[in-house]
Amino acid sequence: MPPFSTKADFIEHFKRCYARYLARHSCPRPSLPLPELISHMTIICQQNEVVRVSICHCNIQKLHLRALFDCLNDDQGTSIREIILNYCDLSDTMSSFIASECMRNDNIQSIELFGNHISSDSMTAWSLYVQSTSSLVRLKLGDNKITSQGIHILATALGSNSSITQLHLGGNLIGDQGVFDLCAVIPWKNQTITSLALRDNSISHTGCSPLAQLLKNPKCRITDIQLKGNQIGSAGAQLLAPSLAVNHSLKVLELHNADIGPKGASACCQFMMSNDTIHAINFNQNNIGDIGAESVANLIRMGRISTLGLSENSITYKGASALAQAFNYSNLTGIDLGGNDKVGNAGAAQIAKALKENHTITSVDLRNCGIGTKGCIQLASMLHMNARLQHLDLGSNMCKNDGAISLAKALAKNTALKRLCLTDNLIHNKGGIALAEGLKSNVTLVNLAYGGQGDKQNKVSTPIRNIIDSIVKENKLLAKSSPFNTSGHSQPALTTTDSSASLSLDQWKYDVLQNSHNHNRLLDVEDVLSRYKQARRAGGCPNWIQSAAPSTFSDDELNSKIIYLFKADLLPRKNPNYKDYVYLTDLKAVLSLHFPETTNHVSYVQLLQILFRRQQFYVHLPQNAGPSKVEHGAQVKFLQDARTSRKSTRKSHSPVKTTPQKSSRKSPSMASPHHTTPSSVTTMTDATEYSNVSSSSLFSTPELHTRGSLPSSTSSEMSFGRELHTPSPPTVLSLSFSSPSVQTQKTEKGPSSGMASKRAPKLLSELGDTTQHIYNLFSPAGGTKSMQEAFRRELKK
Repeated sequence: MPPFSTKADFIEHFKRCYARYLARHSCPRPSLPLPELISHMTIICQQNEVVRVSICHCNIQKLHLRALFDCLNDDQGTSIREIILNYCDLSDTMSSFIASECMRNDNIQSIELFGNHISSDSMTAWSLYVQSTSSLVRLKLGDNKITSQGIHILATALGSNSSITQLHLGGNLIGDQGVFDLCAVIPWKNQTITSLALRDNSISHTGCSPLAQLLKNPKCRITDIQLKGNQIGSAGAQLLAPSLAVNHSLKVLELHNADIGPKGASACCQFMMSNDTIHAINFNQNNIGDIGAESVANLIRMGRISTLGLSENSITYKGASALAQAFNYSNLTGIDLGGNDKVGNAGAAQIAKALKENHTITSVDLRNCGIGTKGCIQLASMLHMNARLQHLDLGSNMCKNDGAISLAKALAKNTALKRLCLTDNLIHNKGGIALAEGLKSNVTLVNLAYGGQGDKQNKVSTPIRNIIDSIVKENKLLAKSSPFNTSGHSQPALTTTDSSASLSLDQWKYDVLQNSHNHNRLLDVEDVLSRYKQARRAGGCPNWIQSAAPSTFSDDELNSKIIYLFKADLLPRKNPNYKDYVYLTDLKAVLSLHFPETTNHVSYVQLLQILFRRQQFYVHLPQNAGPSKVEHGAQVKFLQDARTSRKSTRKSHSPVKTTPQKSSRKSPSMASPHHTTPSSVTTMTDATEYSNVSSSSLFSTPELHTRGSLPSSTSSEMSFGRELHTPSPPTVLSLSFSSPSVQTQKTEKGPSSGMASKRAPKLLSELGDTTQHIYNLFSPAGGTKSMQEAFRRELKK
């Protein structure tokens, strides 16, 4: 039969095998349901054949394994070459079962069993499989519980194997004795293994002696040896160092977090001067200091090292300067100096100076290096000239707004940088606006990180983030269709600039910017931010209120009823601290009393919907307000006369001028300075324009598609808004709507109060009980103050 061609074919066959085992053996169903197991399954296909099966991070059972290997050992499973069962809680029994089933399959080339509970007890089964197989190339048993006894059994089998090239045993418990057992076989009996991973295995300097003998052996074929996390110390590094001078196979030296110190680093560098094969060194977290950094600088001058890891090594600006001076005499392509918090501005300036003339380095990591604004400005000036650097990490420094502005100017001209990290740099809106403006002219940056957490996190407003993210997203799409690489060169490493290629890239960049479909490249960013702030002040309605189902009453009808209750002074004021406010519970109770038809048809949330949509009301919600407890503590204030609004206007220094009327009665006001609602308003904006607009439409208005200043308009003409909370005093959350544009006219004087009091009974008989007529009476054109007060007294009687 032909092999599995699709993921669906394999899963269907797996289900049939699973059902067959359940029926044949009358087995109880496993605790892990089959659909959940399949959700953890990853199937990789190449050229219409399934080549890899991966199941990770689940509690797999033996019944699942039987069904899986039935598929693998079937005629249709001949194309499957890789099995991955990481973090599946495999026991020794299941591990032995896997080894025995693999012996029946001659096609498997890679087995990966990281993070299980495999111990030395199952190594006998694995040794039998290793001895018999001729197809297995990669055996990965990392992060288990294998001890030196299990390694002794496995090493004996490795002496008879001639196919395995990669052996990963990191994260076990093999110790120094396990290293002795492995080195007794490699390379004396096994000369095929090229990659040996021994990280985090409790190896001390004692275990470095057999490793040194292994590397000195002319038959050694090891190209990659990983000793990360083994505290071999300075003594162990000095034992390994002489073997590095005579070895001609090793390409990667991994000594991350090995406690080698400055002496161990210096010894290794001294002997590697004679080595012509090692091109990558990882000395991260070894506390090598400036002394070790200077030794590394001398080594990279030899021109053989391409990748260098020196993070968290207590390197200061002196060590950074020594390294920088060696950049232009090396073939270095990437360097990691992150976590050396004393590099500072001085070290950053030296690195920037060296990178201005460098044509090989493509990646520099300077995160958490104590770099301030001055150092960031120096690095930005480097980006104006460097046409090779593609990755720059400046996270967790102190670039601030001025540093971001300098980087933004550089981004507008740079055509090489692909990834830039600015997280945790105390960048606020000023720096964010500059970055957005700079990115308008950039077509190559495809990854920009500028968030963060903690005390130094950046705080850039949502509209600015939207502009930045959309431009970067467009750049990603452009990178896929670009006929050039983003550095502007066709060769991977050039020491001179190809002017014709640069000219073509500039032309392509010009064409892209002219034909850009991204509207945000054309926005005036500062104007967008100011308009966003206006919309935020007006659009404070919480999402859980906006998304609630509306009442059966129309907004106008319910609004007129509420205004009537306020103007007729029928609502109790029970809060001694806020005498002008009415509790939402009291408002609903009185509304149901005077308008019984609303009793079962208007909820608290629906009532808040109306209040938020009308500019005549202020709504104060408690900080913990929500759909289930909105009635507890919510308060409403009605702006009922012009003097209250004029008092707020004077406090906010509004340019709108009104002539205050003298009155002996004091009108208490708790109005926000953003609200002005005089009684003589002739044009009023309905705040619902702000409330029900999704955030995705923030930059979708036609007015925003042209560069430069936007057309002058009131906030009511903006078709965008935000569903945000606007904080007020510590105990409450102040949320309200207002009309941004107000026109006033001269208020006409009405009849005297005495005449009004005589007309009140007649008005009552003429108007009847209709709410609309009562509302008309209390409208600005419906009567004077004296008439309204007389009418209120009659109602109380």
